Amino acid sequence: MTDKNLPSIEYLHKRLRYEPETGKLFWRDCEEMPACWRARWPGREAFANINRDGYWKGNIDDRSFTAHRVIWAIYNGSWPVGAIDHIDGDRQNNRITNLRDATHVQNSRN
Repeated sequence: MTDKNLPSIEYLHKRLRYEPETGKLFWRDCEEMPACWRARWPGREAFANINRDGYWKGNIDDRSFTAHRVIWAIYNGSWPVGAIDHIDGDRQNNRITNLRDATHVQNSRN
């Protein structure tokens, strides 16, 4: 995925905190956000909704993303090029040890 409109890795780190042990994302307090957002969301779990395909999803600046792709970008310092495969087949297990960059063919084999 090569999209110049993707949030920068720096911006992801500013907005989100990733816990590799649990595979969860949490909102950080970000001074750029409106006061009403800052009063409610910092510290809360981010990407806490499941899409119709069974993946955790969420929005960053009104743009929808799946958690596993955002996690890959945060942890590895670049957006994934191919698909992100959940090694154990559990689409909700976003521990970094369970994620790998894969081609669509590799991903479909799992």
